[in-house]
Amino acid sequence: MNVLIESVEARRFLSASISGKVFNDANGNGSQNSGEPGLAGVTVFLDLNKNGKRDTGEPKLTTSSTGSYKFTGLNSGTYQVREKVPFGYFQVAPSSNGPRVVTVGSSSNKTGINFADRQRVTLNGENRQIAANAGGNTQSFGSHKTGTFNASASISEPDFGDSGAVTIKSNLNNTTLDFSGKLSASGGNDTGSAQVGVSVVFTVNKTSTFNLSKLIHGNKFLLTLTKVSDGSNVIAPIGSDLNTTLYNKSNNITLAKGKYQFKFEGGMDASGSPYFLSDYQVHFGLV
Repeated sequence: MNVLIESVEARRFLSASISGKVFNDANGNGSQNSGEPGLAGVTVFLDLNKNGKRDTGEPKLTTSSTGSYKFTGLNSGTYQVREKVPFGYFQVAPSSNGPRVVTVGSSSNKTGINFADRQRVTLNGENRQIAANAGGNTQSFGSHKTGTFNASASISEPDFGDSGAVTIKSNLNNTTLDFSGKLSASGGNDTGSAQVGVSVVFTVNKTSTFNLSKLIHGNKFLLTLTKVSDGSNVIAPIGSDLNTTLYNKSNNITLAKGKYQFKFEGGMDASGSPYFLSDYQVHFGLV
């Protein structure tokens, strides 16, 4: 009778495990804090060939109701653990949609291999009106919901003998609202009533914090942000002669889910009287 004797060292142990959670990282800090729940139904897989995507035969799991997963019966070695980021979210940690790289030995259990996902915030434009006027003559550039819109127009102010041009660039996408432009005038009295206006109605799909920053090189403007439901001010109106605390500074603003209206009136003071304005730029974007 032949007896095969196999050394213990030659055996392949399949007793290592890797476990962790996928969670909703509401504050975007990469760690699971109180009140941040796990995400159920998320695919987590072992990227054995390290090509950044799941291929046929690569082990995969679906997270539980608490966002948990656990791979068991693994050989000792180094693994790349990845998730398929759920719709409506982006991966905060690891950054750049990267994997968790985990090394396990025989009979070792690696825990806390977590993925932090944050829900995408959208600014859904509903009505964007852009207009310029001088001397009571208004030129409207129409209504636009999203994307980038460029416009220019000649202006004249017969009361003061001014003439010049208005240029406007307005961009609205899923996370930012930007508008910028230039008012230039020559001749006559340069306090003429060249004005430009941008009005945007948009919805926010979840409570989120945005940054409002202003680079306004002119000397008169009025900026308002209001709730559409009741017309109340979300922040105090910002104007070069109104709110010196907010003027030409960067501010974080938290908006609850709902519908809002942004209005920028350049070349107009707090009382609504026209005044000359030169270059301007306003940015409103997700933090």
